[in-house]
Amino acid sequence: MLTKVMIAVLMASGLPCLAVKAAEPAPSDLGSITVGQTALPLPLNSRDFSVTINQLRVALMEPWDAQLADRLGIMDSSNYAGSSPEEGGGYKFYRHRYEHFTLYTSNLDWDKQQRDIDSYRIAQITLHSPELITARGIHIGSPEQALLHAYGAGVHERYQDIQRRCYHYHGMELVFTLQQKDVSGIALVWSGQH
Repeated sequence: MLTKVMIAVLMASGLPCLAVKAAEPAPSDLGSITVGQTALPLPLNSRDFSVTINQLRVALMEPWDAQLADRLGIMDSSNYAGSSPEEGGGYKFYRHRYEHFTLYTSNLDWDKQQRDIDSYRIAQITLHSPELITARGIHIGSPEQALLHAYGAGVHERYQDIQRRCYHYHGMELVFTLQQKDVSGIALVWSGQH
């Protein structure tokens, strides 16, 4: 289910924000389970919330620092994206744009996790290029059938001409935007409730 924090991050990223029903654990595929004659994708796991960028595995909730920023390549821009309406605005978000992806970092849950207020973690990874793929091989341009084979049905949403399939796991969400039965957007989002 999208939280206020996730909605704030998605709005800042330019993605449309829709209400999402709470999902059952979503299936997926790093292999599959066979039930009768049907191959079902395996359940989501923490590896599903990472992507390889410049030969470096980058995951949601990973600590963010200048060294990681440099290792990811040339950053096009970095700016303050806003604060969470929750917790009196104490959770801050920064947008870091690269050529093929955008990262949002945040000090989300610093107080609950007893971290320093200035300790930032990756809160969202948005992929913009077919060169970047998810842990299960889905990229921008993948057909919806490949997505269904890799992750299962998830929660399906439709708003005008835009469709999304969302997959939830321990306070994290994979959001695939679909247009004309192909993946047109991919976002990995941490809700801060992990």
